[in-house]
Amino acid sequence: GVTGMVMIAESHISFHSFTQKDYFFFDCFSCKPFDINVVKNYVIETFEVGEAEEQCLMRGKNFPR
Repeated sequence: GVTGMVMIAESHISFHSFTQKDYFFFDCFSCKPFDINVVKNYVIETFEVGEAEEQCLMRGKNFPR
């Protein structure tokens, strides 16, 4: 498989694939709010995902703004 990471301003996006099993993980960590559905739909459409599982964790709730 392939693993990749992109550093974005104080955040990151990572991708871990298992090509022999036709499976991958996509993580998007951001310190700023963003529309989760836009990202999820983009990944599903771009990679032609047949079945998706989603977890969203709201971290850093007490982080000083």
